[in-house]
Amino acid sequence: TTYTYKKVWDTGINNSSDFHEKAWHENPTVEKYTPLRLASSDVSVGPYKLTSPMIERIPANTALNITEYSPKLHSGEILQGNSIYAWVDPQNPQVGDTRVSYTVASNNLTLSLLGKQSGSNSIESYIAKSGSDISRIEVGTKSATEMFQAAEKENSIMTWIVRALGLLFVFIWFSLFFQILPILAKVIPPIAWFIEAWVGLVALILTLVVGGGVILVAWFVYRPMLSIIILVVLVLLIGGV
Repeated sequence: TTYTYKKVWDTGINNSSDFHEKAWHENPTVEKYTPLRLASSDVSVGPYKLTSPMIERIPANTALNITEYSPKLHSGEILQGNSIYAWVDPQNPQVGDTRVSYTVASNNLTLSLLGKQSGSNSIESYIAKSGSDISRIEVGTKSATEMFQAAEKENSIMTWIVRALGLLFVFIWFSLFFQILPILAKVIPPIAWFIEAWVGLVALILTLVVGGGVILVAWFVYRPMLSIIILVVLVLLIGGV
């Protein structure tokens, strides 16, 4: 087995205690500097002013050319490009060295907003009755339809991820629950292999039945046709068992 380690600039602490080869591959355990985000309290998009929660969502991905501001450097600090290196040789950085750089939101950034109008000239986050925040800020010119479709797609992906994790948990639970059967069957070797082969299959079928039932109940009000299809599949599975 070959283990490969690469030195990269990164934010935060990367835990090296789990490295297979710990010698000469130790990362710092304390940050010399912590990331800091500053936001203006007076930001407008067209004629509308944004509230603080909306301002925090504006992406700040444009590198700031700090050389234009002639920053005052302290002892041991070096300015190169758009970064300040602290006690570092920029040409030969080592693990634990520090590099400071800045990014900003461009003044001429084109944004599309999805939120709630407050008063005559303010946009704030829109909180649905369920408590979910469906407000969005996207770079570029986007229609309301595009923004709602993007939000629905993200929500759908997250929902299916949660469902998949739930089904995996149920499958593991059933597998562990029936694991006692192969152990008991070992006293009768001729049927032990048969029991072991069927435990996984039975756990999978029960997972689909239980998981499908939960999805069926959740969808019945909003998607009756899909719920009926799932019900038919469940009946066929149960009938097959």
